[in-house]
Amino acid sequence: MLKITNENLQNLAELYNQHGKDELYNKLKKDYKIKNPTCVFKRMKTNEMLGFDTALNKFTFHKCVEDEVFMSFDELCAPHQEMEAIPFPNDNSKAVAMDKLIQELIGDKLLEISKYVNMNVIDRTIIIDQTSLHNDGYQIIAH
Repeated sequence: MLKITNENLQNLAELYNQHGKDELYNKLKKDYKIKNPTCVFKRMKTNEMLGFDTALNKFTFHKCVEDEVFMSFDELCAPHQEMEAIPFPNDNSKAVAMDKLIQELIGDKLLEISKYVNMNVIDRTIIIDQTSLHNDGYQIIAH
């Protein structure tokens, strides 16, 4: 029995897409001396790079997301290279960035308030946890 590498799996998946399961099983039995090709087919179906689509009954050959997101060890250890200069943003992007910052700050304040204040719209009541407010250093000033 020969070892089947990931590159071989891709070739076998292409064979499956073109000629079907019977041809794949025959190749596995004949060329790789595998007695139970069902196990190899299950391995192929779970391989993310091959991307088996059950609706189409074919392999779609997805790219691994990890390869695109994470740097390889070689890339991390490589000597530093000069980076391209990032163009200076125009005033419009500054306004957008400022709006985004303001929204984040408002969201942070609302999240902080929601730890102490609960508002019931149906009963038209507001419940304030004064003990927690005082313990965290806040003061309550009513108008």
